[in-house]
Amino acid sequence: MAENTIFIGICDDKENDLKQIETILREGFQKLKVPVEPRFRRFLSGDELYRAGQHETFDLLFLDIEMPDTNGFQLAKQFHILNPRTGIIFVSAHENLVFDSQEYSPVWFVRKREMERDSFLALRKYLETVLPEEGFYTAGSNICRFRDILYVESMGHMLIFKKTNGQLFEQYGSLRATETALSGHGFLRTHKSYLINQRYIEEIGRRDIRLTDGTVLEMGRDRRKVLLEAMRKYEGERYGRL
Repeated sequence: MAENTIFIGICDDKENDLKQIETILREGFQKLKVPVEPRFRRFLSGDELYRAGQHETFDLLFLDIEMPDTNGFQLAKQFHILNPRTGIIFVSAHENLVFDSQEYSPVWFVRKREMERDSFLALRKYLETVLPEEGFYTAGSNICRFRDILYVESMGHMLIFKKTNGQLFEQYGSLRATETALSGHGFLRTHKSYLINQRYIEEIGRRDIRLTDGTVLEMGRDRRKVLLEAMRKYEGERYGRL
């Protein structure tokens, strides 16, 4: 069975700090008993992490602010472009930088003199933020988070699930039954053949829908008004505006 994972990158130019943060986080996951498996990658330089980010997706990053090449603030800016959903947690021995860090909307700020306490609090804060959105969809041997499903397409008696990382998986079934299973998890019936994760709707056109990855899907002729209202409500709840 596939694991449900959270991918965490830790970047610090001090090897001991890298090991300490990972140890604290592993213990934190055990204490919090969350239904996901953490996977860690450690980086001794910002440049190395940035290169990895070109072909890997991180859910959460712990970034030392002061590093000799690409520093934590620069990395936060770069990863916001690569993947705006990546959570950022800054780590620093210079506590006065907490004020400058707010420009990058971090999840938390970890003080090195309080590494154990602050790292655990940072992890808990991140999980409190993302777990309400979490849930897992199971189809045979395929298990994935709801937020990792971009859309579902019906082709005859076959359902094609397109994931945000570009992967596909299939299962036999009806789109109506799948719509019921995904109810309450942010999926919209946009066409007789499509269920779309509204997290990734970028634009609702006159006859089609553009997703954040550039995919354009046909929209049912009678669905536009309903979808616009659903997106207005969703954005109001998510971003605090109506």
